[in-house]
Amino acid sequence: MGARDYMPTTDAGFDAFQSDFMTKVFPKLGAWGIPAGEYSMLSAFRVAWVNAWDKAKNKDSRSRADVRAKIEAKKAYVAVLRKFIREWIAFNSKVTNAEREWLGLKVKDTEPTPVGAPVDSPIISINFAYRDRHIVSAGPNPENEQRNAKPKGVASIELRMKVGGAAPVSAAETVPAAVITHSPYTAELGAHRDKTVWWIARYLSTRGIPGPWSEAVGAQVTGI
Repeated sequence: MGARDYMPTTDAGFDAFQSDFMTKVFPKLGAWGIPAGEYSMLSAFRVAWVNAWDKAKNKDSRSRADVRAKIEAKKAYVAVLRKFIREWIAFNSKVTNAEREWLGLKVKDTEPTPVGAPVDSPIISINFAYRDRHIVSAGPNPENEQRNAKPKGVASIELRMKVGGAAPVSAAETVPAAVITHSPYTAELGAHRDKTVWWIARYLSTRGIPGPWSEAVGAQVTGI
């Protein structure tokens, strides 16, 4: 819970926040195990702030001294208020998150966002200039130098292949080739020389949930 996330920056906003906070905390001192002396000390700084703010908020009658006194009173009050919240509210097991929100504090979300299935499929590019070999790149942009980059939430890429014939219309026509975490993938295909080898790919999330298959891309295995 970051202090700067909940503490208003304007004087009027801060005054409203502290007033609401102090009013709500007082009847909860016993239930939350907060020593009365800690609250009394905080109240003393509050009184100094309220008095200074009452004088300084009237632009027609305030003096420079009033403004300076308000600035100093606020600075001191903010410091002890943050300390009080940190020590007696933020990490107090007797205070629930719902109560922290009721006090106007921000509660950090400790529940990780579930990782779902990838929504996109990789784009495949094949370098078949080498003898008996395909170098298969798969990713958001396999022609880019940053081809190792994967979409957020993606851990790996599953590759499947089909040897010969027409392009596969479903993954059922292919066989597993590899699961890679970095692209490109080098496939030794000497056993399939002069044949066309087709490739498809899909992303796997960090939880192993697969995304949609890519379009099939094929190239001949050359023996030159």
